[in-house]
Amino acid sequence: MSKKKSAPFLREIGSHIRNCREERRIPRKSFAHSLQISPQQLSNIENGNINDIGIVRIAEIAHILRIDFLEIVRMFKK
Repeated sequence: MSKKKSAPFLREIGSHIRNCREERRIPRKSFAHSLQISPQQLSNIENGNINDIGIVRIAEIAHILRIDFLEIVRMFKK
């Protein structure tokens, strides 16, 4: 089974999310639990191995990381 290629901006967003999480020293498993997703799903988001990320999920991530929601959304324009 081949992996679908995600859009480059999704990899950038995922990388940004991972960097913010790591800066705050939040373990992946704890963060995934807070989002009510599996650690593997979070890994897929952080590595850009997704085809889409919903606006609600972005809002949840921003809230938990205490970052500006628009900081992530603006990356969609790149």
